[in-house]
Amino acid sequence: MTFNSQIYFQLISVFARREIMSRYRGSILGILWIVLYPLAVAVILNYVFSYIFRIPIGEIPYFLFVFSGLVVWSFFEQSIHLSKDCLVWNRELITKAAFPKSSIPLSYIISKILDLIISYLILLGLYGGSGFSIGIQSICLIFGFLPLVLFTSGIGLMVSMANAIFKDIGKTIELLLMVIFYASPIIYSHTSVPAKYTVLLYINPLSLTIMNLRSSLFEHVFRLDLFLLNLLIGAISFIVGLYLFLKFEKKMTDLI
Repeated sequence: MTFNSQIYFQLISVFARREIMSRYRGSILGILWIVLYPLAVAVILNYVFSYIFRIPIGEIPYFLFVFSGLVVWSFFEQSIHLSKDCLVWNRELITKAAFPKSSIPLSYIISKILDLIISYLILLGLYGGSGFSIGIQSICLIFGFLPLVLFTSGIGLMVSMANAIFKDIGKTIELLLMVIFYASPIIYSHTSVPAKYTVLLYINPLSLTIMNLRSSLFEHVFRLDLFLLNLLIGAISFIVGLYLFLKFEKKMTDLI
């Protein structure tokens, strides 16, 4: 099958629109679910870690602090969950039509970018509404989410391919997601991590994104060093994920 980039991106666009429309069709709250989930989790975590365990984070309200981490985490987690099962959901289409199969998991991830942007705008609104000033760095950070999207796309491609070939990998993915959640500074500050473990933050794209988000929003400093390192890791992840997906695409199609 000859590769045509225009058709490829059109497929991703069509699949992404279909996913967005089907996701909220028939839902009572509709698109409000985009922000209700991270807001609800933030409320729970705010109560547990602000009032019970009293995690120190400085002058920023803990609710805003943890919500800033959940904006990034929700995009990643939900994208991986969708990627994991998307090929199985589209089994008939995959086995009966000839088209680039990688367009399916990528379209599901692209569809979640809308959620990411809306959640981030809600965060800006809550932050500004709390009496804090919003710098231009915070607005520009929307474009700084590119490394996160690249990394998530690479992992999503690998996860979708692996789940189509190995039917029992779902539980492993759930366990890994739990490990990544606690390994990322979502409910705690990166400054509280012991120095000997700091390197783990700098090889974790979620940590780099959260650190840059908080620096841009809370301190009005966009960390170009974090962005470039994150972009490098994200690009490598995407290339590796796409390579592995294409390598096992035929086998995956036969086994799905």
